[in-house]
Amino acid sequence: MARSTIEVPWNVEFPQVCARCTAPASKTKRVQRAKPSSQRWFFWFGLIGAALAGGRKGGSVQFEVPYCEDCHRQDRTLLWAIIGAVVLGPVLICGFSALASQSTGGSSATNALGTVGLLIGVLALLIALPVLAIVRLNRQAVAIKRVDERAESVRLAFLNPSYFERFWQDNLERIVSFALRHGKPLPVPLENAIATVGRRIDEQNPRSPESLKGYFERGQLYLQAGRPDRALDDLNHVVEVTGFENPHFLDAQFFRGQAYMKQGNSVQAQADLSNYVQASSDRARVRQAKQWLKQLGRA
Repeated sequence: MARSTIEVPWNVEFPQVCARCTAPASKTKRVQRAKPSSQRWFFWFGLIGAALAGGRKGGSVQFEVPYCEDCHRQDRTLLWAIIGAVVLGPVLICGFSALASQSTGGSSATNALGTVGLLIGVLALLIALPVLAIVRLNRQAVAIKRVDERAESVRLAFLNPSYFERFWQDNLERIVSFALRHGKPLPVPLENAIATVGRRIDEQNPRSPESLKGYFERGQLYLQAGRPDRALDDLNHVVEVTGFENPHFLDAQFFRGQAYMKQGNSVQAQADLSNYVQASSDRARVRQAKQWLKQLGRA
């Protein structure tokens, strides 16, 4: 079965139902993956170094995934079967090979028993162990496929489509904010995203941090939707608030300059983009703003 995947920030939350069967959850299972900076330890210290790096605080990204009692028990059973194969294989190989080697004074039955034990041990290591490991991996409800430390995001893969649907709906606001902040594709239609971030805005308190963030993100979405007039309405709310209480003040001028460009207002666009170029440290956006200013200068 193909898994559903999505890139999400590290602060997502999991719906409290079983991630495998969506029954009421009473247990959790930790899934984790070492960050790329920890994985580099592998090249210096091998598997032990990578394990130590991934296990240290902050060395890995981890989530507690909800499971129901039955699914959790099945997973634990598979885990113990894998551990049993790891332990039993070498024991049988070493023990029965020693028994089989005692040919002097040993009966044919003893030699046959040693050979059978040796064969069982080899089969446990070569067949049972990888098969059980693959089965357990394929039955994992949620898997971390990739970790991006720069964007502080992970790509998650979900086994159950129903749980995946509920997961992204519960985290839609976080996912949309993440997508806007890092230029990632939106997981939903623009109109749905606009409605989602709009719920942050408190018309009675438009200067609150949540409202300012809502105006800022909705303005960007209106730009993507080709509605610069609505984008300007929202971004004007953001730019009106100055000081440390408004972390979006500078970036709002970048997007407002873009909205003015779309409206053909080159004077206001140049003013906003020039302010942004002078004060911003975001190299990619500064480079883009300078390109737009050159275009406006030739207009």
